[in-house]
Amino acid sequence: MAALLLRHVSRHCLRAHFSPQLCIRNAVPLGTTAKEEMERFWNKNIGSNRPLSPHITIYSPISDAVW
Repeated sequence: MAALLLRHVSRHCLRAHFSPQLCIRNAVPLGTTAKEEMERFWNKNIGSNRPLSPHITIYSPISDAVW
């Protein structure tokens, strides 16, 4: 088992050394950013007129809170 793992790692290192384009080819571009995901989420929820969860609506901003 250890021999198979060593062989796999060795081959991977040799491929990366002799042909660096293989590593570049496997890079996946990011689809969207977190900000875009958040905007899409809120636009979809506002557009469908869904009510906010009661767990969210019970909280008041810090400026309104009484300490």
